[in-house]
Amino acid sequence: MSEKITYGPLDPETQALFETVLNLAQRYADLQMDDETYEDLQRDIDELAQRFEVERSEVEIEIDETEEQDGNKIVKIKFKPQDRKTLTQDQLRKTLRVISNDTEDDNGE
Repeated sequence: MSEKITYGPLDPETQALFETVLNLAQRYADLQMDDETYEDLQRDIDELAQRFEVERSEVEIEIDETEEQDGNKIVKIKFKPQDRKTLTQDQLRKTLRVISNDTEDDNGE
């Protein structure tokens, strides 16, 4: 009879390093143009995080379209810990917005 494989717990330094590597892997997965490659990488990242009990969270961004007096918009970022479902690259792109803090005009002045 085979033994059940255990994966942790990791010491705090190793845990922090492991989480950093998972974050880098997530960034790499997010850059994929091909949905199938993205989904394969995302499944692997999710499985590894689950095995080592790394807390994952979904980020929800809410933008208030009205501008403040200084021209800035209010952006609320919410972290929602829950069971994560793998989004396709197209679904992920629809949830992201480019945010610029550039105060110069587009003409380079």
